Amino acid sequence: MLRVRDELLDADEVEELAERMREQALSKYGEQSPTVVVVQGDSKETLRLFGEPFAVTRVRTAMFNAALRWRDFELPES
Repeated sequence: MLRVRDELLDADEVEELAERMREQALSKYGEQSPTVVVVQGDSKETLRLFGEPFAVTRVRTAMFNAALRWRDFELPES
């Protein structure tokens, strides 16, 4: 899961970001087909989740139950 703050991205930018995260997971952990959910927004009104439907549902449930911890992360430049 990847959270974008302070910026609203269009669909192409979200997909590019998700692809970079997949590449990072492959190189760092060897994960062959990681599922990435991009979370965008900082309030109920602006919150949007992008990714595979089953993964988005799981992330939304975890957020609702306050079962997530956020930390800063920077993807290496490609």
